[in-house]
Amino acid sequence: MGVFTRIEKNKYADSLETLYMTSVLNNLEGIEMGFAGMAKPSMLSDLDKNGMLTDEISSLKESDFIIAAKCDSQEVFDKAMETLEAEIEKSKQGDEETYRDTLDALKACPEANICQIAVPGEYALSEAVKALNAGLHCVVFSNNVPLEDERKMKELAVEKGLFCMGPDCGVANINDLALVLASITNSGPFGICGASGTGIQHVAAILHECGSGISQAIG
Repeated sequence: MGVFTRIEKNKYADSLETLYMTSVLNNLEGIEMGFAGMAKPSMLSDLDKNGMLTDEISSLKESDFIIAAKCDSQEVFDKAMETLEAEIEKSKQGDEETYRDTLDALKACPEANICQIAVPGEYALSEAVKALNAGLHCVVFSNNVPLEDERKMKELAVEKGLFCMGPDCGVANINDLALVLASITNSGPFGICGASGTGIQHVAAILHECGSGISQAIG
């Protein structure tokens, strides 16, 4: 049993992508344990706890993307990577449209009034400014956004009379639409506003289990 990796330097993948990849990877034949994500301290810590932190992985930068798996051989790992790539490609198939940028998407969907932003933190302000100036509320999932950039997008949102949730907003449920990592729950009389996505999710789940529900969850 060994640790096998695929590393891509300076490649960004947000948590939605990496959670999906990790889920698929851990259900593949021959994979005892697998992780996919950016080489951030939290990722390295998880690998270390599971005896999968190699010297090569330790030397990576936070801007590097990594897939790591514990399995019997390179052959097993390579086969798993082929299956993972096929599943990712399959997940991209369907009726969803793709657009060059936020404004192109808005032209195709002029009734939209909310925008979810999941780009590397250094580019989040640029996309948020486009969205806010177009009259869109923002759910900014991006993390590692410079503090000054966050201040600018929040001040612009106040000026425009719009919500700007985030950066690092992982959970929001607006008018029964679950955004980012939120779960779909019953509609009900309770509104939740919080700084912890996990806490919001937990409270929403408890209300759902009790037969009640939420009106809005703002992260």
